[in-house]
Amino acid sequence: GCSGSSEKGSWLKQNGGERSPPFFIFPTEGSHRPSQDIHKSQNPMLQIKIYTRQLCGFCTAAMRLLEENGYAFEEIAADCNPALRSELLELTGQSTLPQIFVGERSVGGHRELTIALSDGSFAQLFKAGEGPQGSSDIR
Repeated sequence: GCSGSSEKGSWLKQNGGERSPPFFIFPTEGSHRPSQDIHKSQNPMLQIKIYTRQLCGFCTAAMRLLEENGYAFEEIAADCNPALRSELLELTGQSTLPQIFVGERSVGGHRELTIALSDGSFAQLFKAGEGPQGSSDIR
């Protein structure tokens, strides 16, 4: 795992100004279990992945939202993995976590997920992807 001082100043010096200090979390019993009422897509490319870091309140809240809405997801710990964090920054333009993906598509973070769930656009990502690409687009 990560090692380093818990003092933010020394973490910044050791890691070239990286803003997030190292964090450590131990999963709680029963956490990240999908509900029985899972939304399933026939398309395996539409798997939900959520990139998180330890002790991140927004990460926990985003996973809870997905669970409460019946979505199964894969949690990927991005702390202690500078290469993954760089890749996420390139893909999303964001250095913050969580970062949520449906297939290859970036949904954004907790705030964007909350909006997408409430306005129905999150569910639309699955409906749009189940048929041949572009089959429902009439322009």
